[in-house]
Amino acid sequence: MGPSSTRGMQMKAISLLAIFLLSACDSATGLRESPGRDMTSTGTKWHWDALRVKVDSTRNRRWVLDLKFVDVYDKRTDNLIKRIDLPPWTVADFVCPPDIAFDRTGTAYISHNVEPKLWQIDPDTFLLKEHRLRLLQRESLDIGLTKLRFSADGTLFAGASLGGLQWRIDLESATGQPVDVLGSVMDECGFREA
Repeated sequence: MGPSSTRGMQMKAISLLAIFLLSACDSATGLRESPGRDMTSTGTKWHWDALRVKVDSTRNRRWVLDLKFVDVYDKRTDNLIKRIDLPPWTVADFVCPPDIAFDRTGTAYISHNVEPKLWQIDPDTFLLKEHRLRLLQRESLDIGLTKLRFSADGTLFAGASLGGLQWRIDLESATGQPVDVLGSVMDECGFREA
């Protein structure tokens, strides 16, 4: 077997791994819903190409994340409340998708799966603020963030887009502190399985 044949097999293996990881993330979230197609008898429209759809139960709103914007809908009426344009960005398809999480006040946080940054959107004014983060003890890693979770005490945690790492996010200092997850069962996107 020559070098070009070996390289071809390696590329095929990498492609298959990427497809597996992408399908694992999509099946775990089940959130690739979107516009144009009726999903319910009430005529609710969903975005089939959405990166993520999440519900803010504090304010009873549905947030639909797209590449160019975030749409916020009233969950009761399905009326569009606000479209928030996003700055230009890139989303990697071969890792876990970006996520949306809400703090206790309904402030939305959106992860970026290529770079270590978060967008924060105020629930009243819909103003967007960017947080560029420094991932402590792993500054040399070229990774983004995916899954977002708030703990009961309000601490924000983020999963890394690659490598199964978790970060405790401190927005005041714009840093992410690695969380020791040794011995924990992790899902594909960097969080302990429930």
